[in-house]
Amino acid sequence: MGNCLDRVRRDVIFERNKLSPMDPARQYMLAFLAFWAYFAVMIGRAVLWRLKGFELWRIKDGTLVVKNSLFGYGKASSYFVDNIKELGLIKVDPGSWKWQWNQSVWVIGGERLGFEHLGKKVVFGKNLTEEEARRLVPMLKDALRAERKASAGPVA
Repeated sequence: MGNCLDRVRRDVIFERNKLSPMDPARQYMLAFLAFWAYFAVMIGRAVLWRLKGFELWRIKDGTLVVKNSLFGYGKASSYFVDNIKELGLIKVDPGSWKWQWNQSVWVIGGERLGFEHLGKKVVFGKNLTEEEARRLVPMLKDALRAERKASAGPVA
């Protein structure tokens, strides 16, 4: 399959270069190549995520850290547990186009859990099943409650 795609890409580039610089088809072919290059990168990232990616959650020192890790690298986002509100399952319409796209194989997505932090909605829990997400919510709420209590310090 990859060999076929390489041949198509080479053929499009070759045909584009044969056209005169003022021909509108030349710009069309450039846009065509740019679109498929972007799509190939997105599919590659999704495949890598499925093979070697994972999501890390850590509650420590009064913060919840969520990191999307690919080969150990990724951006970690920290949220103060005192500012986390409405932790729970994300309400989804399984028949909606957006949800179907988010569940597709070539998209890194499928978040099932979310909360509100300083007025912004944060989603996490990639590729969890509905049952796993339902079982995780009480555990996360208990862990956040315990961390809030621990970070508040001893009562005098």
